[in-house]
Amino acid sequence: GIKFNASTDLKSLVDSIYEEKLSKVAGLIRSWNKRYLTVFGKVTLIKTLFLAQLVYLTVPLPRPNENILKSIDTMMFNFLWGGKRDKIKRDIAIKSKELGGLDMINFRTFIVSLKVKLVFKLFDNVFQHPWKEILVNQLKFPDHLAI
Repeated sequence: GIKFNASTDLKSLVDSIYEEKLSKVAGLIRSWNKRYLTVFGKVTLIKTLFLAQLVYLTVPLPRPNENILKSIDTMMFNFLWGGKRDKIKRDIAIKSKELGGLDMINFRTFIVSLKVKLVFKLFDNVFQHPWKEILVNQLKFPDHLAI
């Protein structure tokens, strides 16, 4: 588990949470590396199984530091290419299949999209959820703001 105390700063805490989760993802990757999968099968695993381990961290927590982001990219692309050199440039791999890519995920963009979606939900008058009510009450939005 993660050990922290009153003097632990938020960034260190966030980094340790991500690092702990990354070790779990690394274990999943090791277990799936033994199977013979197509590149598209690996992309599907990355997007469904591996990223699922990180998604719930990305919304409430601040963005992880650059080293952790690089580790995530390295893990995903090493799995994709079997630990060998990339066969397709990463900026091409993340493009849609229709544009000649693999539909691979760009984790940095993915984090931003999740956070933007959260903001849209916050200001959506139709969307109702307990977290929204708590957040609105904590932030003490003025009554004239439509939330």
